[in-house]
Amino acid sequence: MALKPTIQLCLTANCSTLSFTETTGVYNATTNPYGYGAPNTTIANAVSGSLVITTPDLVNYTISIPPSNNPNLSTTIVLANLGGRTSVEDGFWNFAYL
Repeated sequence: MALKPTIQLCLTANCSTLSFTETTGVYNATTNPYGYGAPNTTIANAVSGSLVITTPDLVNYTISIPPSNNPNLSTTIVLANLGGRTSVEDGFWNFAYL
C-alpha cells in the first residue's frame, strides 16, 4: 500500500478558527494500510507539509504545517489570517493537504 495522508478540519471558537488535525495514523496491515510506517513512508521522513485553502472567491492561502514525529498533529488556523475573515461564508471551499 502507499501512504495516503488524511486530515480533519472543524470550525471552532464561534466559527472564528479552524482546527486542523492530521489523522493519517500509524500503519497497520489490517486497520490502517495507508498509515505511516513500513512498508509506507515513516513519520520520521515527513519533513514538511502545507495546507492550501482555496476560498469561495478563488483566493489561495497556504498554511505551513510544521514537521512532527506525531502522526496526529493538531494546529489552529485563525480565519482572520485568511483575508480578514470573521467567519466562513457560504460557497465552495477547497482544502488540499500537501
